[in-house]
Amino acid sequence: MPEERQAAIRHLSAPYLESYQALNPKLHFRKMDQPNALALMSGDIIFTDAFIDLAENNEEVLAVFFHEIGHL
Repeated sequence: MPEERQAAIRHLSAPYLESYQALNPKLHFRKMDQPNALALMSGDIIFTDAFIDLAENNEEVLAVFFHEIGHL
């Protein structure tokens, strides 16, 4: 995924990452052919390139982001 797209998603999620600082959330991107998003106990939230490609808009990305925050 291009750095510009990663930066745009980080910018989109930044206010919410700050809101949930107690959970220590950190957003990461991984190159994978399978669309996926997951949250690890460490606070890491991972989006795969295939997931970002599948999302039709920023609202869908944020919806999945909040779903993953819920796992934390």
